[in-house]
Amino acid sequence: MGFDGDEEYGFCKLLHLPAFERGHGLSAAEVFETHRRSHVTEATIIDIKAMGLNAVRVPFGYWCVLGPTKGDPYVGPSLHHLDNVVDWCEKHRLQVLLDLHGNPGGESSEKPCGRSMKSWSFSCWRKDESLEALRIVATRYKDRVHVAGLQVANETGRLVDPVKLVDHYADCARVIRECGMLAENVAVVCPFYFHGPPIGTSQKRRFLKRWAERVADLDHCILDLHYYHFSEFDREHIRGTLHTQVTRYNSELEALPATVVGEFSAGRPPACSSMNPQKFFEMQLSLYMANSTHGAFFWCWSDGAGGDWSLKDADETRREAIKSEAEVNRQRNPNLEATPREELIRKLSIKENDDD
Repeated sequence: MGFDGDEEYGFCKLLHLPAFERGHGLSAAEVFETHRRSHVTEATIIDIKAMGLNAVRVPFGYWCVLGPTKGDPYVGPSLHHLDNVVDWCEKHRLQVLLDLHGNPGGESSEKPCGRSMKSWSFSCWRKDESLEALRIVATRYKDRVHVAGLQVANETGRLVDPVKLVDHYADCARVIRECGMLAENVAVVCPFYFHGPPIGTSQKRRFLKRWAERVADLDHCILDLHYYHFSEFDREHIRGTLHTQVTRYNSELEALPATVVGEFSAGRPPACSSMNPQKFFEMQLSLYMANSTHGAFFWCWSDGAGGDWSLKDADETRREAIKSEAEVNRQRNPNLEATPREELIRKLSIKENDDD
């Protein structure tokens, strides 16, 4: 049938086939309710807290909020599961970053937003529906003190118009603030996801220039960066040693005004010989926590892929490294307030002729 079962869109289409329901005696709604109820439980949150972590990034698709729209096959809504996670994190004193990981129409052509679509363009993104989903989430959780952030999208298309993207982020921030999620309490998290070296491409410079122009509309909005090193393109003979690659990313964190490393892993490129997985993990954790303003999140807690991708399966050495870094982080007593607008403009240091 041409369905890709490795993405939620294709898997849902498969589950909706009459032959599946007849053969398994379960509807798509029953399958997903069972999965969502069991994949993350209160015990999961307790384990995360015990590891020394202090925050959880919770990805969800728009269909969990609005239900599927425009003929999408997804299963939803299912906000009661988000309610459970927020309740558990509040009970066990963990901060929550709510992450609209799959937008209506997709925020890219890639699977992480729910489906892959080679013909995707920025116009496919149904932004009005995205704003409605954010409005519902912001209204629902605006008074929950452990909700520290609301992310407006995941990994946006790398070739989208940076100016249009920043303008959409400003619209998202406006809606979220109008619902009562105040800048002094909740960060609005916006992906900064473009090809190329740190702040070295025209797209990145155009994005940051527009960000500076719209800064009055982006109060306590922070940039989300995902730093991975596992692909063929990350081979050391192409991009340098892992130490060089991580240091290069770290220089970007130091240059940007307000950031969170929303995803990183210990996955290494093929034939890597310069650094073992544990050393690689520790280097990333230390640098990202020291130089991002809002911390770093490992991807992910549990996916059965082993300790380099599944933190739940980390060995004791890695667990001790996490606890050690958590103690260092507590001693730093990081300032989680919004970056002052004057400081934001100063750190961007973008000139009118930097958009070439």
